[in-house]
Amino acid sequence: MSDTTLRQPQREAPSMFGPLVLIAIGLYFLLYNMGILPSFNWWAIARFWPLILVFAGANILVRQIRQPFGSLLSLIVGLLAIGTFGYLVFFTAPVAPNWQFFNFGSAEFKTDHITFPMNDVSKATVSITANVPGLNLHALSDSQQLIEGDVSYFDELVFDSNRAGSEVKIDLESREQQPVWFFNPNSWRDLGSLDRWDVGLNGRIPTALVLKLNANASDLDLRQLTLTQLQVQANASRVNLLLPNGSYMGDLKTNAGTMELTLPAAGQQDLLIGMSAGNMVVHVPADRAVQFTVDRAVGSFSVENGRLTLISQNDNNEVWESANFNTATDPLRVRLNISAGNVRVYSD
Repeated sequence: MSDTTLRQPQREAPSMFGPLVLIAIGLYFLLYNMGILPSFNWWAIARFWPLILVFAGANILVRQIRQPFGSLLSLIVGLLAIGTFGYLVFFTAPVAPNWQFFNFGSAEFKTDHITFPMNDVSKATVSITANVPGLNLHALSDSQQLIEGDVSYFDELVFDSNRAGSEVKIDLESREQQPVWFFNPNSWRDLGSLDRWDVGLNGRIPTALVLKLNANASDLDLRQLTLTQLQVQANASRVNLLLPNGSYMGDLKTNAGTMELTLPAAGQQDLLIGMSAGNMVVHVPADRAVQFTVDRAVGSFSVENGRLTLISQNDNNEVWESANFNTATDPLRVRLNISAGNVRVYSD
């Protein structure tokens, strides 16, 4: 007798996709005939029909998985397909069901030219929150405006000013009245029109600048500005930042993004840089006296040439200095906290 055991061919997992779709279609027409559900948006079916191929292909893939997981995943794919098309055909219709939980709303695309005159302003605080593809920030050339620029946004733009004597506070931010408007496909047609902000600040006015950059690519040329304080928080963003000379304190934070930072060539600055994750490249101008105090957890810090010397090291703490740091009249101190990520320093 042969010891060879004949293997039975593995059966594919039964598909839950087709039966679920048929059940969903049948239930719709039943509830429609009973006056419970409205007519759906046929245009959405014509526009998003390629999703049928996506879900059908996903169902074929998951059915290759061994039982019982294949059937379970096929069930999940079917439910996702029903949920996706259910939203597309109902909640983008001219008369949508009034279900508050699913009321995602829609956004209106707008563009504005913003200005605020300088007049007799002696000091300013400017806060900019950019929830847009990017921000181009620079100094105005020979302008009588404190701030001027072109901005595009959905729903609402906050451009407020609060003046006390010769000091003024400016807030610029785009807000969505319904933060989940993105889930409404009717809003998608205008996404390509959302442009980078182009904003200029007056370089003659001492300014405390606060920037919040969310998921964008920003070019910040601050070299001609007169800063008294600088705060930058970049979340999942790519930032190119050029710092000005002068005397000020800076607090720069980047989370899960990249930053290319050019340090000032002169002046008295004290910079605190925090990195949660990502990559940073720091350029030190030639002959600038600088000290880096580095505190890192799982991140890395490297100096790409020999102008900076490792002075002390203790566990994850390091101190790097240029040779002229102790004799300089305007040394630059940089405190660098790295939770995770990579920081490279280049001395020009």
